[in-house]
Order: sequence, then structure tokens, then C-alpha cells
Amino acid sequence: MSNHSALVIGAGVAGLQAAIDLANMGVHVHLVEKEPRLGGHVPLLHKVFPTQENPEELVKQILEKIPNNPNITVVPYSEIESVQG
Repeated sequence: MSNHSALVIGAGVAGLQAAIDLANMGVHVHLVEKEPRLGGHVPLLHKVFPTQENPEELVKQILEKIPNNPNITVVPYSEIESVQG
């Protein structure tokens, strides 16, 4: 485990994957999302290019990795007002 921490703003597919990757490297991640649900706009798509995968299934697979990871703290219903440091 490292003493590093990171802030990931936005829990769309890219933010979720960034949080998972960082957490797997031992970085504690604060994942901030303004909406109540995670996954961003991807679940609203019809198919994912180029695999034609179901977007809801893709997001579900990613979301399954979040709750059991002790290095990820999800902060829903939140927005960043300022950053210093």
C-alpha cells in the first residue's frame, strides 16, 4: 500500500476505470460524481463500438469492481467547488 491518494472527478466509464487502475496500484482514490448513479452516459447508448457490446453490461462489469475495493471511496451527489494545493 502506498501513501498516495488521488481525486477522480466524474464516474463515467473513463473515471471508473481510472479509479480502478489507480486503486489496483495501491493509491487511495476519492471518486466524486454529481449524479446519483455511476456510469455516465454510456448506459444510454444502443451499442458500444467496435465490439457491439451492450453498454449496460459493460458498465455493470466495471461497477462490480468498485464496492469491494478498499482503496476506492465513492462520493455521489457531489461537485468540486475549488481545488488548492
